[in-house]
Amino acid sequence: MSYLTEYCEEAFDPLLFARVVSAMESRLRAIGVQVEFGLDFEHLEECLEGLEKDKLTEHFRSDLNTYTPQNAFYIKALNGDGIVALIAARFDDLGQQTLDVHLTKYWRRCYPGKAGPKVELAKQQPRFMREISGRVAYLGELWVKPEWRGKRIHEYLVPLTTATAMQRWDPHWMYCWIRPVMWGKDYARAYGFSAVHPVGLIWEDCPATIDPDLVMGVNKRTWVLDWMEGYASGSLVGSHSLPVG
Repeated sequence: MSYLTEYCEEAFDPLLFARVVSAMESRLRAIGVQVEFGLDFEHLEECLEGLEKDKLTEHFRSDLNTYTPQNAFYIKALNGDGIVALIAARFDDLGQQTLDVHLTKYWRRCYPGKAGPKVELAKQQPRFMREISGRVAYLGELWVKPEWRGKRIHEYLVPLTTATAMQRWDPHWMYCWIRPVMWGKDYARAYGFSAVHPVGLIWEDCPATIDPDLVMGVNKRTWVLDWMEGYASGSLVGSHSLPVG
């Protein structure tokens, strides 16, 4: 059975989405923040002025990307002092194109290289990326204000974004980038990502502005649905019984 056939056979349950989102928002309120959903990234960039995080990364900067209300969103966590946490997501319909081909073109356009004007990915990328195509969602831009980093906001904000992306786009796949130090803390699976690939990208000329040794967290559509059902039922006990690596 292909992933596209599987996708067509099982409809997304909006009640499941409502239960998960309600639970996440309740937990965030309990630690003193409310969430705000947004679609205008130029407005978001204005909101960040004066903060420690005063600009978006290349993945979501408005001068490098053209996002519509249909293909990207962000979620801010707010208290009386303003923004205390942020995350964003975008959607790409790759069709038959595989993720390795897509990322080779995307990273070259958006990131400067250490040796040259643009990054260059190696021709041979990790094999797992050749299995990823179709409807794909990327989660990124996660930031938490330093004094709020012990309150576990990220553990609720990332799954909230995952559920929202499922409800809006019903993607076949989701992925995120993780710094190696965070992978060591098992953050990917704490966020609900079921597979973690220590070698996310292979470089010819690595980026000058970010860590080059990125780890990739990956979720297949059915894995996300399993996670959401487990969370909603209270039976979730960490990651699914799936391979990691």
